[in-house]
Amino acid sequence: RGKLSPCAMVRQCQRDSNLKWMVKSTNTNTPLSIVGNNAVPSFRVGVGLTDVAANSLKQHATTVRKKEYAAAVSHGDKRRWVYADNWMEWPEKIAIVDSREVDDSNVIVLGGTYVKVFCKQTFNQDACWIRRKTKGAPELYLLIKPDVSRVGPDVGIISTSTNHDDSTSILATLPHQWQPCDALNDKEKHELNVTVSTWIPLHNMSCFALKTDFIVESPKTDDALIKMLGLSEGVMADLCCRDDVSGSEPIVRLNIHRGAKAQQTVRRYNLLCAAPFLKYAAEYGLKYDLFDASWIPIEPK
Repeated sequence: RGKLSPCAMVRQCQRDSNLKWMVKSTNTNTPLSIVGNNAVPSFRVGVGLTDVAANSLKQHATTVRKKEYAAAVSHGDKRRWVYADNWMEWPEKIAIVDSREVDDSNVIVLGGTYVKVFCKQTFNQDACWIRRKTKGAPELYLLIKPDVSRVGPDVGIISTSTNHDDSTSILATLPHQWQPCDALNDKEKHELNVTVSTWIPLHNMSCFALKTDFIVESPKTDDALIKMLGLSEGVMADLCCRDDVSGSEPIVRLNIHRGAKAQQTVRRYNLLCAAPFLKYAAEYGLKYDLFDASWIPIEPK
């Protein structure tokens, strides 16, 4: 259930006219040394939180939710219940040591100095550190990837993109217990076992499509923009079952605006028709040329 992560991607590098396909391989683990310096106020301090918030949270966890908190501690999830001891500080600079011996041009070494970006106009607020591009290494970002639904922990990632949702750009995922303040704390382990995302080049690839009896056409002598022939009665019934007036007219008007049922109709229509229509339009074009078409004003009701 939920969103599926990409299993393949295509790249085109500078000064290279050929497309390179990459396929997702099995994740691996590798140790990274992560040490911070130059303490600056953390994000929580920036939004105005004080010791009152930290103490209240700890009081609630150890009294009202004592049983659940004890279970969380036993499972290693203490960090999701209370603040770290040095929660008021984050490092301005983070030094990462990647001791892997890399002999593959597709593998990006993660080591280097990451400098904090004091920017509050991003989704991650200022939870972002950048390793600047050098002659032999690309620019990398150490980000906090938030769990927007708040059913899981936020995690640190190292990525080639500032978009934490771009799973094809994530190079490494830090343990969910890690927080930026840990890089400043000598009591915490600075060597972490991180999960490395691996993509390997794909030299041969075949694409398959399910065979159907559907036929798409855009007749030149018809008022219809595009048609799909070969839909069975069962398919038509499925498309129209959420429309109370379907079947009462020779032209079926799908319910795509009224309530939750409309979303079901839209999803079913997209599954059946959207891809074949777009494929036909891209391959053959549609008979209507809108290049010189005039604009029609829409008057409010």
